[in-house]
Amino acid sequence: MIMVLNDKKKKLAALLRGYGSVMVAYSGGIDSTFLAVMAKKILGEKHLAVTAVSAIRSEDETKTARAIAKKFKLNHLIIKTSELKNKIFLANPPDRCFHCKSLLWREMNKIARLKGISAIIEGSTADDLKEYRPGKAASVKYGIKSPLAEAGLTKAEIRTLAKKMGLPNWKAPSNSCLATRIPYGRAIKVSELRKIGSSEAFLRELGFGNLRVRHHGDLARIEIPVEQFNKALKIKNKIIESLRGAGYKFVTLDLAGYQKGCYDSGMKDAKRKNN
Repeated sequence: MIMVLNDKKKKLAALLRGYGSVMVAYSGGIDSTFLAVMAKKILGEKHLAVTAVSAIRSEDETKTARAIAKKFKLNHLIIKTSELKNKIFLANPPDRCFHCKSLLWREMNKIARLKGISAIIEGSTADDLKEYRPGKAASVKYGIKSPLAEAGLTKAEIRTLAKKMGLPNWKAPSNSCLATRIPYGRAIKVSELRKIGSSEAFLRELGFGNLRVRHHGDLARIEIPVEQFNKALKIKNKIIESLRGAGYKFVTLDLAGYQKGCYDSGMKDAKRKNN
C-alpha cells in the first residue's frame, strides 16, 4: 500500500512539474492545502495559492488558509468574489455550484493571464470522480486541472500524506460553502449565511467535528455524528442559548445524524452532490 501511495505522489509531482507554473484554488481545507504545499515543493516560486473570501465561505477556513500559507511560505493571494451579486446564484437552484464556480474560475483566469501562470488547479480527489457535482462542469468549461484526482489520490490517502508533511489540518473535517446549508429554491441572504456561520463556529468551539447547521428559516436543524448525541444533549441549554442568540427561534437535533448532501436525497435522476 505504501508503494502504491508513493507512486501516486510521484504522479502528482510529475503533473505539477509538467504545468510549469500553477495557480491553486486554496480554501484552507485539507485537499487544497496539501495541493498548495505540494505545488510549492515541486515548483518553488512558480506557484500562487489563491483564497477566495465572501459571505458564503467559512471564516475559520480562511484563517487556517492564512496561517498555513505563512507557515509554509506560500505565495498567497486573497481575492473577494461576488457570488452574492449573481441573481441565479441567489435564487439557489440545484446547479447553484456551477454558477458559483464559474464566477471563481473567470476571476482566477484573469489573474493567471496577468501573471503569466500557465495552469489553474483545484483540489478535487479521486473520491469525487464517483459522483457528479455541478461545480465540476464549470471546472471543465474553464479548463481547470484536478491533479489530485488525476493522480488517483483519495481523501484518506491525502490525509496520510498531509500528516507526514506536518500539515496542521490533516485531520480536519470536510467543509463546504455555507450556501449548502440552505434548501434548494430558498433565496440566499447574507444575514442567513451569517447566522449559519456563527452557529457552526460555536459548535466547533464546543468540540463537534463533522457538523452542519441546516437552515430552515426560524429553525436550525443541527447535524452531527450520532455518537456525539449524548454530548450535545448534556449541553443542550448552552447550544439553544447560543443559536437563539444568533437569531433562530427553534433549535433541533436531526436524529439521522450528519448527512452529506442531505438536500439531494430523493431528487429523481439527480447526481448532484452538496456537502
